Amino acid sequence: PGELIVVPNGIASPDWPVEPLLPPGVEHRNDDDLILLHPHRLHREKGIEESVRIAVTVQKQVPDKRVRLLVPALQPGGSADDANLEIGAIREFASSEGAGDLLELHEWLSPEQMPGYFAAGDVTLCPGSFVEAFGLAPLESVAAGTPAVCSKVGAFREQIGLDGISHFDYADVSAAANAVLQAITDTGDMRDAAQSVVRRFDLGNMRAAYVEAITGPLPTGTSQTKQPHQTGLPTHWKLAPWSYISGQRIYHDYLARFESFPALVKLLNGDVTGTIEAASMAENQASELKRAKKLDFIVPA
Repeated sequence: PGELIVVPNGIASPDWPVEPLLPPGVEHRNDDDLILLHPHRLHREKGIEESVRIAVTVQKQVPDKRVRLLVPALQPGGSADDANLEIGAIREFASSEGAGDLLELHEWLSPEQMPGYFAAGDVTLCPGSFVEAFGLAPLESVAAGTPAVCSKVGAFREQIGLDGISHFDYADVSAAANAVLQAITDTGDMRDAAQSVVRRFDLGNMRAAYVEAITGPLPTGTSQTKQPHQTGLPTHWKLAPWSYISGQRIYHDYLARFESFPALVKLLNGDVTGTIEAASMAENQASELKRAKKLDFIVPA
């Protein structure tokens, strides 16, 4: 086996400060507006239903504000009359959730228009269960000066701790709404967060890293020696890379749900290496281990 080289993705650096730009046909901004952006395709897994519910919850908590949820859905030059079944379904869903007046569908924007679009919002929502390979939207939003609120799903977990990006457990609408309210009440200058993101995920650095990986010398110490084949059943287990622990539950990216594993979580949290040994388990722990293995919440260590 060869060496695995990881190259962080990159984003373009917009000119700062970014001039806000609402899409064509969207009403201009008023002083009491609170604009939430959902810059994703209308896939259910991308979180459109969660965004609607978050907008409704936020509106209830800030009745003096006019919450507006902006969603790209219409082809350039199109209109609501051209709406397909997918658009009609989301309009119907929004109406059933009491968000008929909050939802604003607009034309798709070009990549060149996206910095201005992000700058026009108060918070960018990334609340879905879709397992992103990297997840550019929250980074591009922060780079334009707008905070992002994301589910702890897939690549979004790699962004935990970055300034300007908040996270919540998938489908926890209340926690997401609280994160939105916290984001709009934080009075800190987003310039520092934007500069930090742009430096860390610089597009030029990404390109240079790919060139070096492709044309440069092999890393020292690379060995082509095959690892010995493991025989017998695994004896030690660890949390799968597509899972994470929250309280007494474990989330699974590809099942898009939590399962309760209180005994297993206690063992995983109690070991400094994050591994557990099957042979030393009590009966209730062994039962949870069996269920976790069957559903691939854990993998051999």
